[in-house]
Amino acid sequence: MPFVLAITLSATLVALAMLVNHRLKRQRQKLRRQENEVWSIGLYEGPDPITLSPMDGIHNPILTAGDITDAPARFVADPFMVEHDGTYNLFFEFLNTQRETGEIGHALSRDMKTWTYTGTVLSEKFHLSYPYVFRHEGEMYMIPECAKSKSIRLYRATNFPGKWEPVTTIIKGDKRQVPLLDPSVVHHNGKWYLFSYMR
Repeated sequence: MPFVLAITLSATLVALAMLVNHRLKRQRQKLRRQENEVWSIGLYEGPDPITLSPMDGIHNPILTAGDITDAPARFVADPFMVEHDGTYNLFFEFLNTQRETGEIGHALSRDMKTWTYTGTVLSEKFHLSYPYVFRHEGEMYMIPECAKSKSIRLYRATNFPGKWEPVTTIIKGDKRQVPLLDPSVVHHNGKWYLFSYMR
C-alpha cells in the first residue's frame, strides 16, 4: 500500500509541476505579447474601406501612447471621431499600465492635422475600450465596451467632451454567454439596432 501511495503522490506532484510550468509559459507569452503591443492611431482616406492611403498633410500616427500625459499608457486604440461645434473630437481606448485597465481618452483638432490630448474622460473600476460615441436629439452618448463588468452600458455627456455619466445598463450577462464585445448601435427608420459579439 505505501508503494501505491508513493506512486500516486509522485504522479500528482508531476501533474502539478506540469500545470505550473504551463501557466508560467502562458504568462511569459502574454508578457511578450504585451511588450509588443505598440498600437497608435492614424488617419487614412479612400473611396472604400479597402483602398486607403494617408490623408494629404497628415503625419501619421496622429496619436500614440506617448501623447497620454495623465497616466502611464502602453497603447492607444479603438478611435471614434465626432465633429462638434467646428472641432473634431477623437475618443479612444488607452491601456493604463499602472492599473492594467483600459480607459477612455480624448483628443481634439480643428484641422485634423494637429491633435491635442485633453485627458481621460471615462474611467471605471473595470476595463473600458471601443468608445462608440453618437449624437441623438442634441445629446451626446457613448457605449464603450465594458464586457468585464458583465454588461453593456449607456453613458451621456453631462459636459461634452470631458464628463460622462451612466444612464442605464442595456444588457447584463456573462461575456461567454451574451454578446457584450464592441457594441455598436444604428438608428434606422425610428428603431435602434445594437450589434455586438461574444468570444
